[in-house]
Amino acid sequence: MVTFLTRRAALRAVGGATALLVAGLPARATAVEDRFIVDTCSCSSEELAGLRVVHDLPAIGLQVVRGPRPDVRCSRDVAFGIDLPLRSHEATHVEAPLLDFQWDRQYIPVAEAHAITDGSGARVAVIDTGIDGTHPALTHAVNTELSKNFTEDGGDYTDIGFHGTHVSGIIAAAPGDAGLVGMAPGVDLVACRVFSAASALFGDVIAAMVYAAEIDADAANLSLGAYPLPLDDPEVQLLREAVDRAVAFGEEQGTVYVAAAGNDGANLDADGEVISLPNEAENVLSVSATGPIGYRWDDEPDEDDPLNRLEQEPSEIAFYSNFGEDAIDVSAPGGNADRSAIGTDAAWYLDLVLSTVPGGYGWAAGTSMAAPQVAGTVALVRSLAPTASARAVREHLRETARGMGQAEFHGAGHLDPVRAVEDAADI
Repeated sequence: MVTFLTRRAALRAVGGATALLVAGLPARATAVEDRFIVDTCSCSSEELAGLRVVHDLPAIGLQVVRGPRPDVRCSRDVAFGIDLPLRSHEATHVEAPLLDFQWDRQYIPVAEAHAITDGSGARVAVIDTGIDGTHPALTHAVNTELSKNFTEDGGDYTDIGFHGTHVSGIIAAAPGDAGLVGMAPGVDLVACRVFSAASALFGDVIAAMVYAAEIDADAANLSLGAYPLPLDDPEVQLLREAVDRAVAFGEEQGTVYVAAAGNDGANLDADGEVISLPNEAENVLSVSATGPIGYRWDDEPDEDDPLNRLEQEPSEIAFYSNFGEDAIDVSAPGGNADRSAIGTDAAWYLDLVLSTVPGGYGWAAGTSMAAPQVAGTVALVRSLAPTASARAVREHLRETARGMGQAEFHGAGHLDPVRAVEDAADI
């Protein structure tokens, strides 16, 4: 439930709750000793006898199995955590409409894009911690029949944390009474839960990627990943190949895979013989994060131009974002922070991204928040060009991105949904 106060009271009320800041779990990868991703193209079913099949993926020649290590080409499955640099308090005391606090929607005038399309007819799979399908800003969008749990924990697709619901609001939130606006509020949203407690397994992620293609998702959002993975390790090589196979299968079905670039502040072009997955896999749209510093810190912001008097523009790369000219396709709003202001009375949290969380609304920052901006834009474009190939849509988003220079931070440029929908007929 959201209690609406005056803006001055709201800033005081929420600003006093900075102790609720938490750091995200690191995305370091850990091998699982009794679960394997098996290349079934190079072995017989007899060689896998006695193993329990968790996921059978004949479309890409893989199985995920549990049991003793088989004497076939395989990789131990890899567990990784939620990678989130900043999360703030819940927005339980915020004046309506919440759109006023969405700097990302002020910087990117999505109302202009929504005058052309709201994404109706398109589908996005959210491969994440699940979705709170009862959230009033998301109930219109969540496809409960197609949503499913890919883990072995016995639950359903319901969010086991907050991350997937936050990502989903960025994609598909409908304004309603609170006024929060997603990038594509008309989209069909499918929850693919791959996290159980605080970790996910790559075998579940790959199975969800295949499923997204099988249900004709126009985009699959992957605000997750593991880094650094050593490229000289044969198991990592198979893991990368498995992701590549899933993406290639999805491309055949028309699914665009969008992935967060990661939050290590690393130059992925100059990090040695390691890789970040899934964002550095072939034909995945890899997204870096940008954000302002100083948005509405003043008790009396300029109502005509809330983006003025900023210390840092919304298009500036966020302090935590991974980068690299070859590693990044586009940048998008993910939130930023003046780290020296955290823990003070300053309204630093307003520079994070405001979105839905189970039972309400809250702020978070990360490339996790940037990727769904792009996935939502894929949905907008696909609603206008439903027969366009995945490759054509990827290239269209790159070609319509706002040129920023600094390709190591922005790749082809900063996401421009308005231009992307205006020029969709050119695909």
